[in-house]
Amino acid sequence: MRNQKDMYAYKDSSTKINVLNYQREGEQAEDISLNIIKLTTLGKYEYEDNAIIYRTNVESRSLIDAFIRKKIPFKLLDKEYNFFEHFICKDILSYLKLSLDKSDKESFFRIINKPFRYISKVNIEKLRKNCIREDCFEKLKEIENIPPFQLKTIDKLKRDIQNLNKLSIAGAINFVLKDLGYYDYLREYASRYKLDISELEEIVEEFIESSREYNTIITFLAHVSEVEEQINISKDKDEKKGVILSTIHGVKGMEFKNVFIINCNEDNIPHASSIETNLEEERRLFYVGITRTIDNLWLSISNEIRGKNKKVSRFIEECKLNVLIKNSYDKGECVIHKTFGKGEIIYIDDKGIEIKFENGVNRSFDAVTLYNNGLIKKLV
Repeated sequence: MRNQKDMYAYKDSSTKINVLNYQREGEQAEDISLNIIKLTTLGKYEYEDNAIIYRTNVESRSLIDAFIRKKIPFKLLDKEYNFFEHFICKDILSYLKLSLDKSDKESFFRIINKPFRYISKVNIEKLRKNCIREDCFEKLKEIENIPPFQLKTIDKLKRDIQNLNKLSIAGAINFVLKDLGYYDYLREYASRYKLDISELEEIVEEFIESSREYNTIITFLAHVSEVEEQINISKDKDEKKGVILSTIHGVKGMEFKNVFIINCNEDNIPHASSIETNLEEERRLFYVGITRTIDNLWLSISNEIRGKNKKVSRFIEECKLNVLIKNSYDKGECVIHKTFGKGEIIYIDDKGIEIKFENGVNRSFDAVTLYNNGLIKKLV
């Protein structure tokens, strides 16, 4: 019942849709931040002309980290979101903070029964009323009528938490999750509230990923504090400059000169929870994302997200963006590979390309990865 209408493009020409392909989210964030710097230093664009959009808020974590390292200002449209405010992150951070300061009551109360260690609420409240800043473990032991088995539990927990500070940040997080029983707590939590444990595990994996760039607990905690500070700055209504970070839902009705859509992968967009029941809505959402741009569009693929290998989104294929290399190169054509040097294309199709190099070695490559990352060019 739709009325017939003629539609005309506003512009006389269009730019190429850029498809970026990375192994991990961290590499993706680093490269996109460098692209943002190039776009702004060339003088044509301001920071606020660029938007990076994603399916879910948790994906902003790696971008924020990269932007902070490179001192790129940003604005979060989902103003209340900070990945490190998730209860799982706050729990693990509390363990790490206690390893540095045994008198940190807030952290102590947060983790003392995660997992459950039979410390009663009554005894915890007695300790809470003590306003003096002292060793929380020792003050708990001083409470009257503490059972002997609990004294042993408290002593062991104190020693284990103190030892965290002697480990690398990766080792410390792993010790909290496994040796101190936090994974067991999450399994029990998921069972009690009828949650999918994989959703909680994704937060854990993202937290682990967030610590990769750091060696010690102190440097990582300093980074977490800086993230909080920068996010608070981004909430400042008077501060208008900054790259826009938002979910796709958050930018409906808005337009930007340059748009990056990250993590264009299966289970991400389309989201795993909607593939079976709401695929059309996911496709419409992807359409909303790609139509937010005025000048340039980048679609970014990460082959590994939160520790799991992911396939390229079916929407990339539906846009016919994975056959660009076949349209640009031919069998028998001479090319230069960034790593392997000069060679001749001996086979090419939509998915793969095989090149015979000057040293006589034949190598096969994924067509999308090779083309999207600019790893080969024609030999002039």
